[in-house]
Amino acid sequence: MIQGIAVTDVALMVIIAAVLVITGCLVAVLVWVRRTAVQSERLLSQVNDALPEILREIRRTSENVRIVSARARESAEETRVLVQAVGDVGRTVNRVHDVLHEKGATVMGRLMRVVSGVRAMASTISDRIHKGGGHTNG
Repeated sequence: MIQGIAVTDVALMVIIAAVLVITGCLVAVLVWVRRTAVQSERLLSQVNDALPEILREIRRTSENVRIVSARARESAEETRVLVQAVGDVGRTVNRVHDVLHEKGATVMGRLMRVVSGVRAMASTISDRIHKGGGHTNG
């Protein structure tokens, strides 16, 4: 039989077999592409159905963020005022402390001088009592 088959017949059979293999591969690829296209269409339909709700949620979230940031700005301003007031009170307390410290040192110095004077006077009186009352200026 090989003798009766011409080279053109073999070439024709090889070409037909190649076309059949390519056609089979193309059919498989086209089936896969069609299935993917159907799935993509379903997905896009679901996204299209869910998109309005998602956009509403984004708008609500954006509004909530705007409100929270406005409140945070207000709170920061109030906090700034409070911190300034606390700073002023701290400076006032520091000044009062410094004044009391200075006055306290002055009062303590005076008190120590008075105590020293009283001790000296008590010592003098005690010495005179023990010596028998000696003469005073005169």
